[in-house]
Amino acid sequence: MYELDTKLATEADKRNARITKTGPYSGTIIRAVAIPPNVNGTRGIEIEFKADSGETDRLPLYTHKGSGEGLPSLKVVNAIMTCAKVRSLTEKPATVKRWDRDAQAEVDKQVNVYPELEGKPMGLLIEMEESEYEGKVRNRPVLVGAYEPSGRFMASEILAKATKPTQLDKFIATLRDRSQLGRKGGTPAAASNGSPKAIEFDDDIPF
Repeated sequence: MYELDTKLATEADKRNARITKTGPYSGTIIRAVAIPPNVNGTRGIEIEFKADSGETDRLPLYTHKGSGEGLPSLKVVNAIMTCAKVRSLTEKPATVKRWDRDAQAEVDKQVNVYPELEGKPMGLLIEMEESEYEGKVRNRPVLVGAYEPSGRFMASEILAKATKPTQLDKFIATLRDRSQLGRKGGTPAAASNGSPKAIEFDDDIPF
């Protein structure tokens, strides 16, 4: 038995919007996909995310150079793991829809995913960045931080077993639109998540 829901009927005519504004977004991680090494050996994780407000996007985090040295976005991955209360990520093969430039369409592709993050509630902190790609100016969302959405705790607070969240509003106040136009080389650095020094013993991790 179905009763007409006019709101849902109207929403059916709309495509999911992309993230287009700097700010905090509470939602769910749909999946986390391993980004294989590029020609320079740089690798990372792509977070496929759906906000509670309906926006969806795929947000890459480049975590390691070809030499194995960590990049700034590795901090963000660890913040996400902390907010998701996940101690480790293990790759698992999966078939997912991905954009194919030759076909100019979404096609099934074999990738490696991190199932530990799939379906996890998550708050993400986004900065919009203006850059040039293939001769065209574009705006893209850059993932710079994470928080636990229900309690609004950030990673440093979770690890410190804080009883009151105080860092998120301070972090949000630092978010800004930014531009890579006119800059050459380098990889944009993700903002620090404000975490204290690493917890030394597993017994001190509160999950």
